[in-house]
Amino acid sequence: MTYAVRSYAQLNLVVRAADPMAAIAPVARAVQQLGAGRPIRDVRLLDDYVSDASADTRFALFVLGVLSALALVLAAVGVYGVVAYATARRTREIAVRLALGADGRRIVGLVIREGLGWTAAGITAGVLGALALSRYVSSLLFHVGERDPMTYLSAALLLVGIAVLATAIPAVRAVQVDPMLALRSE
Repeated sequence: MTYAVRSYAQLNLVVRAADPMAAIAPVARAVQQLGAGRPIRDVRLLDDYVSDASADTRFALFVLGVLSALALVLAAVGVYGVVAYATARRTREIAVRLALGADGRRIVGLVIREGLGWTAAGITAGVLGALALSRYVSSLLFHVGERDPMTYLSAALLLVGIAVLATAIPAVRAVQVDPMLALRSE
């Protein structure tokens, strides 16, 4: 029993031209001069090849970015809700402090410091988790190390900024309440 095996050599060309589409016909003629019957297929721009090769990675990064933004919004709303609830429960205490002459800025600072304490604990847990799981996302990173300190620092600073804003809003509202009305309502 004899088998016939045909091998077809594939020739890939990369051509640089001012007008790439106008260069197709002369390149096709040059390839035909190399040997009859050589088909010319899959003529595309190099940008299209690169785009196709990185499409899966771009989509994964897009989805990851959308989910990260959603997580950031949920974290901000969650911190705001918890601090607003805790501050509302302390309205009487804040009113007494204000009635006794406490400075409103110090009370706002007190509430923000308490919120930042919980934020620091959350950031610490998040960094430890990210360090433990960083090798799983290393294939999605380009020109960034899986344990890049600037990335971790910028993410932590962003979260601290959002936490300060989310805690400052209910703290400022609590200080703006009239102490007499707050004390009478309880």
